[in-house]
Amino acid sequence: MAGKKVTRYFTVDVGGHLLTKGVWRIDGALTFKEGLDAAVRGDHLGRGRLALVNAIVREGLRGRSHGAKAVQVHMDVDGLVSDFELGDIPTDITLHD
Repeated sequence: MAGKKVTRYFTVDVGGHLLTKGVWRIDGALTFKEGLDAAVRGDHLGRGRLALVNAIVREGLRGRSHGAKAVQVHMDVDGLVSDFELGDIPTDITLHD
């Protein structure tokens, strides 16, 4: 899923591209709507994280289908940034939104 998923409370935005030969780079972000109070954000944080992880795994599979042997991820969850490598992704998995 290269693209966006927009809900009432949050937006997930994920995209990927070939960084160097054999390395796929994924940029993913989970952003909450402005003005939500902390309780509402907390209630929807788990769903937002799950949607982000699903989108990152899908994009990792897309990278593998383009010949990537390694996947680097840059992830921003409402301002908290992480960089990591995505391990082996089985090709026979089924993801649900």
